Amino acid sequence: DETLGAATAPGPTALAVDGSGRLWATSPRGVFVEQQGTVRPANDLPPGAARALAVRGDMVSVAHEAGVFVARDAAPFRRVSERGDVDRIAMAPDGRLWLLARDGTLLVVDPTRAADRVVATVPGSPEIFGLAARVDDVVLATSQGLLRSTGGPLEPLPIAGRETTAMTTTVHADDDGRLWVGTSFEGVIKLRARRVVRTWPAETNLGRSAAFAVTTDPSGRVYATLGSALLRIDEGRATTIDLAQKVEVYATRGVAVAPDGGVWIGTLGEGIVRLDPSGAARRFGVREGLRHGETPSVFVDPRGTVIVRYT
Repeated sequence: DETLGAATAPGPTALAVDGSGRLWATSPRGVFVEQQGTVRPANDLPPGAARALAVRGDMVSVAHEAGVFVARDAAPFRRVSERGDVDRIAMAPDGRLWLLARDGTLLVVDPTRAADRVVATVPGSPEIFGLAARVDDVVLATSQGLLRSTGGPLEPLPIAGRETTAMTTTVHADDDGRLWVGTSFEGVIKLRARRVVRTWPAETNLGRSAAFAVTTDPSGRVYATLGSALLRIDEGRATTIDLAQKVEVYATRGVAVAPDGGVWIGTLGEGIVRLDPSGAARRFGVREGLRHGETPSVFVDPRGTVIVRYT
């Protein structure tokens, strides 16, 4: 609608919306949950900083300085790992948790047994941009390309039969087990298992732009942010929508799809943009109640409420 409201958590480091439409946020001051515009601490967790979270349906997992905790169906959180240095979490369809610690250690956790297991260490010291879990493996998007583990050592995941792309910027696993990989120079790449299905070059009015975020909607359409553009892939057909021609936006970041089919796009200091299914676009900024800052993460809950994370 035309109204923007604010529900704030202090210094959020990660956001996610669960299957009931509740917003979860981690921050240096702990974990917060929001419902109907009210933010409150998750009181069944110990005090301390929380760094990451993952949500699948009504199962919520949190990386906290006191360990990794899991809650299901609004039940109290319980600890499933003592590791207090986890920076990233990915949740597989079967509920297993893949944890990436600050020192590069990769662990897997079976929440039903509350026991973690070290499976690998990230070779070298690449920057990690994304972590995606599927039924049989976990994939890391790094500054040195894709790395994959099936429960053992991490191995490079080649793209198109050659050395993996030098810079992968994000990775997203859809409900069918396909991987959608954003890159710095080669656009968006779709992989099934270990095979490249197709590549969509990142040609925009800014040249070959990095894909900062990739998401899918319930119908299987794919959306990626590229420079000032939004790339939409529908049944293999790609459409590039140059937002700079519609609104005053020159660098896109996060992306999310609303229940009505509208797409919300975060930007680099230029507010957020809604692209209607009709193709009309509107930018929301300071005048509409937003703050200055980069918006790398955008979420939409089942009611259509938009949630933005600032940096």
